[in-house]
Amino acid sequence: MSIQQPTTAPAESTPPAEQPPIMGAINKPKKKNRKKLIISLVVGSLVTIGLIAGLLWYLLVFNNPQRVLEASIVNAIMSKNSVTEGRLTFEGKGNQKVTIKLKSSDAEKSQELQADITVNAGGSDKSIQFSLPKVNVRNTEDATYIKLDNVRSSIETAIDRYMESVSSPGGAISGRSQTKSLKETMLKQFETLINEIDGHWIKISSDDLEQSEEAKCVMNAVRRAKDDTAVREEIAQVYRDNNFLQIKKDLGTKDGLRGFEIDLSDATLEKRKNFAKALSETTYAKKIKECGGSSSKALDTDALDFKKVDVSLKLWIDNSKRQVRRVEFEGSSEGNKVSLETGVMYGDAKKVEAPSDAKDLKDVMKKLQSSPLSSFVPKTSTSTNSASDADEA
Repeated sequence: MSIQQPTTAPAESTPPAEQPPIMGAINKPKKKNRKKLIISLVVGSLVTIGLIAGLLWYLLVFNNPQRVLEASIVNAIMSKNSVTEGRLTFEGKGNQKVTIKLKSSDAEKSQELQADITVNAGGSDKSIQFSLPKVNVRNTEDATYIKLDNVRSSIETAIDRYMESVSSPGGAISGRSQTKSLKETMLKQFETLINEIDGHWIKISSDDLEQSEEAKCVMNAVRRAKDDTAVREEIAQVYRDNNFLQIKKDLGTKDGLRGFEIDLSDATLEKRKNFAKALSETTYAKKIKECGGSSSKALDTDALDFKKVDVSLKLWIDNSKRQVRRVEFEGSSEGNKVSLETGVMYGDAKKVEAPSDAKDLKDVMKKLQSSPLSSFVPKTSTSTNSASDADEA
């Protein structure tokens, strides 16, 4: 007989009691926060250090006046494109004064120059002022072109000034009719010259000039220095190593430019000597020395006289672009003075094209040789060769 076991319903399963969170689970987020905090502190410190370093670099290197000046001079040496415009003045004893307004450009192996020249010839009783013909020069790879403007008016003014001196009381000429007749006679002597050159471009090639081998050699060396970046860089490095343009005074800011007065006293004498010596040993200088003659002697630094000079030099710099933008120079010697004020722009010059209507120098010279001024006109190489060929025949 079997005994039946009482059946009981299985007890319902109850979920495990909630356990208190362990320490690690609570601290994990804190570890991440600490990590972020440490990273933030490190990054912040690095940024602060970087800002301080950048400020020191700006103050001690980038914005250091001497470094600013050095970089600007080097950039000027390396520049292949610039426009310069200014005024050059010579003042001599007895109220003599010559003023030249200059404008020049340099771009793509070509140069252009314009010059307006005014002369003041002073005297004890009165001063005479007149303008010389305006000079225009274009230099290309093949030839040089020259044009003189206002030749007629300049000659007429010169004749008028002469007539005033000889027709004044006590002069050699008296009477308006005599003065007018003499003026017309004198002006006729220059008619051929005026007609040939006034306002006309004249082409001058190397064949037109009776240059010595030395002169040709020097010209080639100078042309190479202007066109070869490596030559310019070598000269720039010589200046970096022998920075003789030392600042005497910071002139502050004017018209957006920072000015420096340069020290050219005996304190910089040794630096000037070292620069000249180092420059004479560059590839550029060696090429000129190879030309021989006076050109070689000119680069002999042992023969140069580095005496104290009575000059004032001020350079105005574009601080951000490191460019010399204005030059002010004054000098004097034995009662004579010279001054220069010029502004410089970089990158604004355009390549100079050869004038299409230029006259050949030889043709102009031939016409002048048959004019009343023939005794003042040098014989061209063409006419000289023709004469020698005739003699041989």
